[in-house]
Amino acid sequence: MGRLKIKYRRELNTTENLVRKIGLILITIILICIFLPKQPRFRYEFQKGKVWNHENLISPYNFAILKTQEELNADKKSILNTIQPIYNANTTTSKEQIDQFNTDLAEKWQSSKLDTTHENIVDYRNAGNAILSHLYGKGILSLNNRFQNRSNDKSPASKHYNFTLIQDKVASQKNTADCYTIESSYGYMDEIMPKLTKIKQKSWLEETLKNYITINYIYNDQQTEALEQNAIANISATRGVVQKGELIAEKEKIISNETYQKLESLRKVYEDEGKISGNQNYVTLGQFLIISLALSILMVFLFLFRKDIYFNNRLLVIIMIVIIGMLAVLSWAIKIKIPNLYYIPFCAVPIIIRILFDTRVALNIHLLMVLLAGLFVPNSFEFVFLQFMAGIVAIYSIKTLVKREQLFISSAIILGTYWIAYIGLVVTRNGSIDTIYWSDLLPFFVSVMITLLAYPMIYAFEKLFGIVSDLTLMSLPIVTPSYCGSSLLKLREHFNTPYRWLI
Repeated sequence: MGRLKIKYRRELNTTENLVRKIGLILITIILICIFLPKQPRFRYEFQKGKVWNHENLISPYNFAILKTQEELNADKKSILNTIQPIYNANTTTSKEQIDQFNTDLAEKWQSSKLDTTHENIVDYRNAGNAILSHLYGKGILSLNNRFQNRSNDKSPASKHYNFTLIQDKVASQKNTADCYTIESSYGYMDEIMPKLTKIKQKSWLEETLKNYITINYIYNDQQTEALEQNAIANISATRGVVQKGELIAEKEKIISNETYQKLESLRKVYEDEGKISGNQNYVTLGQFLIISLALSILMVFLFLFRKDIYFNNRLLVIIMIVIIGMLAVLSWAIKIKIPNLYYIPFCAVPIIIRILFDTRVALNIHLLMVLLAGLFVPNSFEFVFLQFMAGIVAIYSIKTLVKREQLFISSAIILGTYWIAYIGLVVTRNGSIDTIYWSDLLPFFVSVMITLLAYPMIYAFEKLFGIVSDLTLMSLPIVTPSYCGSSLLKLREHFNTPYRWLI
């Protein structure tokens, strides 16, 4: 099946048209400058396990070495293991339960239908009071699984843990091994009953006492959580100090874990310092020059190879909206510090441009946009490599778009490209497959799912700007050569747009 190639009619090359074009470009540059982050960038690019290709890097000032995430997690786990849970002693529980037992005993005694001819109820009352007083004196609590599972020790002793007991506003240290649970209280009664010689109906008394056993040491979740959060907040995020004049990285030496962490710490200090003391006007000027250069190259490309787009301001508006929109989303994501920038659907841009225009235009715009984005994201090389590879695959996978099913196939291919490229980069950088965190693959899946929203956006552009894309042409009936000319004429009349024609 032959494809209908779409070209666009030029607008008149007048002075007014040229002024509008220049104004559009200037507005685009200014908007992008407004959106992008305003802070100096660390000049060096580096990767763990790679060679340091720059000159020897000497520390320009004293700075603290940041801990890795693994170190912070280990510190957090260690500090949490030292936190003792807080329990509050309910001093009224024991009195209430013992008094209730003494009140109910006579009635239960009468209704028990036991042979109590030669027994004295006072002996039962005294025995019950003694047992309940002992249990509540030791304390009855419920064990917390979180504190039981702190260690890998499976011995019975490991099930117990220290805790802080607050009683009458006085804190004391105790261990759960010295207290009772509901279950161990029953076990204590099983042990003590045979020793009560005056009690004949031991089983009856034990079953009766079970109704008056409840927890009087209550776990305080809020105070324990506050104690843990305070301890976590006090964890130091740094370890050691790099002195001014100290060698950080040596030329042509492998960047070790320690060197990498020093470089990351220097980068963080440099960029934070730049936010405070850097001249924002110079940063804005630099961004203006870079963005102006990128858009100038794009306009030169359109003038040389796609004059029909270059001379049509309406089509230029579409391109500028797509570029501004994606860079604005990137800036917003950096500002709110989303967990991973790969959630952003960068492949939506080449897909939209490819379907509305052609492969060359999509490839050039995607390349320029990714290079611009790489100036403001961490790990620029990794970011640019992944987005460029995925963008190329996105463009190639819809080169011959004849069925809507290809859109989903294209998404699957893009996702596969992301995953393969990411795994390859991680293995190359770290030299081990064990360093791959499979949860890091999730952002790529989310990004591809969001990329599917590019297709309804294409229809929106068609309605808003009065153009026709390949997606719309796919829904039209196939015409035969015998009346191809009249059919194309009807297509022009159907879409009623003076800005493009079909050949």
